[in-house]
Amino acid sequence: MEMNRIVIFICAAAAACLMASCSKNESTGVNDSNKRFLEAWLKVNHPNAVKDGLGIYILDETPGSGKTAGKPEDYPYAYLEYTSTDLEGNIIESTEASVAKQLGSYADGNYYGPVIRLRNSTAMTAGQEMVLNSMNVGGRRKAVIPGWFNTTNFRYKSEEEYLKNVTGEDIILDVTLLDAISDITAWQLDSIYRYMAHNFKTPVDSLKYGFYYYQLEPPTDTTSFESNDIVYINYTGRLLSGKVFDTTDEKTAKDAGIFSTSSKYEPLKVTRASDYKDYSFTVGSSSAGFVDGFSYCLSRMKTGEKGVCIFYSELGYKGTGKGNIPAFSPLRFEIEMIGKNKK
Repeated sequence: MEMNRIVIFICAAAAACLMASCSKNESTGVNDSNKRFLEAWLKVNHPNAVKDGLGIYILDETPGSGKTAGKPEDYPYAYLEYTSTDLEGNIIESTEASVAKQLGSYADGNYYGPVIRLRNSTAMTAGQEMVLNSMNVGGRRKAVIPGWFNTTNFRYKSEEEYLKNVTGEDIILDVTLLDAISDITAWQLDSIYRYMAHNFKTPVDSLKYGFYYYQLEPPTDTTSFESNDIVYINYTGRLLSGKVFDTTDEKTAKDAGIFSTSSKYEPLKVTRASDYKDYSFTVGSSSAGFVDGFSYCLSRMKTGEKGVCIFYSELGYKGTGKGNIPAFSPLRFEIEMIGKNKK
């Protein structure tokens, strides 16, 4: 009996030594356990997943027939729709209205739809970039992005570098690539041309690069503005899709789902800047101003005039967007110049 106990003790000690030895030889990288977990999860849930690029996993794909997104230097901008979830299926982010309705977070005033993302920038993670690289326009891809690729600040050349330097949560990205864009200005102008051709029967004046004006009603007073003139206007701002994002009209605000009890729906008081710059206006008695396209539109209108101005994002909210205005969005404003008086 005593001999058996000694044998058992020796075997247990040997096993302990073996485990210790293995532990010392095992890598101790920050993502080791995460990597093992993801590999096990894929084996159970998606055994046929295909590893692509530096280490993303393609779960499902519908190939597109258009151009390949390729390198960011070839097509710096991606026009896309997407939904991202965690591995358990919990939705993290989506551009889809149907998803927002499913979650109960849908609001009429919010923007849902395609967005433009600047590639190889903080607007897109390294993993999202890897998913797009080999996609063709018109295609849809569902892929697992390991957490170590979930960074917007770094771009490495190997998976090993990401594993050593980045930690994050694994996500599943379901993305449709609608277009790969080389020149964002040309792309916007083309969108504006097509919009004008479809919505206006007569030519629209181009008064400034990227800016277009269509007069709906002529002015009742053709007197030019002077420094410190006060102007009263009504306006409605829309995306080219027709989505209203701002207005002075209460009914329009309610219909668009952007009505706010804290807003005053009445003609807006604006003032021509005292230094009489080309198109500088301020709101009411504050020093706040407008985006360049809006101010330029006001500067060329006269009392009693109604018109529509359309301009590209460089005269609007550029590549950042604002609120429910997506980045790189051309804007349309319907403006009525009600009257003016001296300050």
